[in-house]
Amino acid sequence: MRSATAPRSARFRRALQLGDFARRRLPRGWAIRNLQAKAADPRSRILAVDYFGTVVTRTVPPWYVKLLAGRRLAGHLDIDLDPAVLYRKRLELEERLCRASLDRGADAQFRLDDLASELLDVVARSTEVGADLLPSAHDFIGLVLESEVQTEMLVQQVDRELVRVLKERSESAELVLVSDFYLPQRHFERFLDHHSLTDLFSQVFISCEEGRTKKSGRLFDVVADRLGASPADVLVVGDDPISDGRRARAAGMRSYVVPRKQWERRKHANLEDVTKDVERRLEHLLCPIDDRDLFPPMALTLYTFVHRLHDHLRSQRAGEAFFMAREGQLLARLFVAYEEELQMPSTRRIAARYLMTSRRSTYLPSLPPLHHPDLRSLLDQAPGLTTGQFLVRFGFDAATCQRLADDITGDATGATPLDPDAVLSHPGFEREYERRREEQRSALLAYVDEQMDLSAARTVHLVDVGWKGTTQDQLGRVVAEHHDFRLAGCYLGLLMAVPPEPPGSKTGILFQNQPRRSACLDVFTQFKAMFELLLSAEHGSVRGYSCSDEGARPVLDDSPAERAEYQRYLAALQVRFEQRFRQICRELSRCVIEGDDLLYLTARHHARMVFRPSKAEITFFENLPVYNAGGRLQRAAGNRREVERRRSLRAMTNLVRPHRLVGGGGWPPVRMRAAGVGWLRFPYGWYKLGVHRRRARRSRSRRGESMRR
Repeated sequence: MRSATAPRSARFRRALQLGDFARRRLPRGWAIRNLQAKAADPRSRILAVDYFGTVVTRTVPPWYVKLLAGRRLAGHLDIDLDPAVLYRKRLELEERLCRASLDRGADAQFRLDDLASELLDVVARSTEVGADLLPSAHDFIGLVLESEVQTEMLVQQVDRELVRVLKERSESAELVLVSDFYLPQRHFERFLDHHSLTDLFSQVFISCEEGRTKKSGRLFDVVADRLGASPADVLVVGDDPISDGRRARAAGMRSYVVPRKQWERRKHANLEDVTKDVERRLEHLLCPIDDRDLFPPMALTLYTFVHRLHDHLRSQRAGEAFFMAREGQLLARLFVAYEEELQMPSTRRIAARYLMTSRRSTYLPSLPPLHHPDLRSLLDQAPGLTTGQFLVRFGFDAATCQRLADDITGDATGATPLDPDAVLSHPGFEREYERRREEQRSALLAYVDEQMDLSAARTVHLVDVGWKGTTQDQLGRVVAEHHDFRLAGCYLGLLMAVPPEPPGSKTGILFQNQPRRSACLDVFTQFKAMFELLLSAEHGSVRGYSCSDEGARPVLDDSPAERAEYQRYLAALQVRFEQRFRQICRELSRCVIEGDDLLYLTARHHARMVFRPSKAEITFFENLPVYNAGGRLQRAAGNRREVERRRSLRAMTNLVRPHRLVGGGGWPPVRMRAAGVGWLRFPYGWYKLGVHRRRARRSRSRRGESMRR
């Protein structure tokens, strides 16, 4: 212990240091109330307030903001550049510019626009993108500054209690803002406009504009000289005990250090800490709000699909994407919401179009003439049909189907088994087939011409849920004879027996089994019909097209009952999906979780939804009405009568052969409940979740080993 006879200056300095230490450990709310009393001191004619960590706090560490800005910049440039690589290059340039500033006699600081001019050369050397695809130096600097400003505004949170205290004091004292920062003042002031703080401060002092920093203490001399005030009249308020504490007192000013919040205390928190914090916030965000809040993880699954879809389309230099009915209606809205939440410039957005097509409406137009040799092979793809079912596939109205069935088989109901030769050789069928085919082909081509600009050879990107891309194939056969372009399908999931031809014509964005199995395929394919049911549009299925003086229009197989059921079951659910989707966009825009990390995070939450659903979610699907392509009402749970015939004892004996209990299509938790053993969904869910976790750990381990090699 030091002697009490130590010099007064040393004892006084230690007391100040102890006070700074105590204030940093005190609750921030108490410290702000204490600041209110200190700011009321008549000697405090001028308050010099720090910005970062004081007026605003960040939700992530400061170094992470630069990483996020790098990711945003790479997105603006449409280049495949790792944000971590860009961040390391940026740190090297910052160090070099700071040394150059010291050599000029200024403090160690830099301007972001100066850094951006040198960063352009680094980007050009680090990527294989041609110089003609990169923006000009002026535009690039603007993109760097805009990316930084947008990212900062995204992660900043105003300390409302502190601002209230400052506003009260502004009536009798002058408030100025003093910050060590690298953004030019005109860009920095956008933060104040964003948070409605412009009128609070009479002047703004930024280190990169003055060539002096608070860290050296020389910026305080500039503040005092510019204001024409004595240093003793200035009270410095900030969160840094060195820059806002010791350096201010060394300049003759009084100071008050406000304790930092979580991330401001942990400026050197690593990437794992940030990721865990984001995952905790996501866990809270994906918790049900009430009993009516069903399937919350679906919003994260849709976010991952839209995020990966957007990256895929930008890598293909797509200017627009066509979302096919009916699931595409909600997907198109989410796609637009994604670009809005990320505040993408309008010049770099991808237009989302809603295309009213279906497998049913494009089937007949895609068929060849009746006597074409390929027709029989196409018709043989759906065996086991009755004559009536076969005629309905061609879009004939009910009266035409009854008349043809009566002429061909003598049974107007069309219940007799199908004899393809008898149907195809009948003159009446041939006349109706050719008339209807030419009529629908012409109407479909007219509709496509109205919706798409196909005057030049290019690629048209179609977006749908999946699973085989049949609508894309049928649409391609119709328009290929009249236009020279390529159809590229982007599907939520792609499940095909063989790889698509030509290669790259179809892509499974979230999962696929061809040409190789994607990660977490077992999770996303568990009751994949959930996507089709929950994303269904408010209108009925498209059954054909008609032409009039107003143009080509889709003909819907719509009914008031179907619209009423949509409003009852799906309308409010989809609104919650979109609201939670926007919240996830804002949350994940503050972190760099991408690629396989985002996919595994999504699969973990999706697995909980499909393997361990709540009782309310199971009940929802048991009662959900579904209208098939023919407009017939059925239940999402499938044929419940057949399932209910199983007895509980028989279901329990099938535990040793689980495929008998969970097989046969449908959703296993619903089938278990219908069989009278609903409690089995708990061990089933635990088992399936355990399998998924083990597979995910093995996949991440293999991926980590390959990255280390």
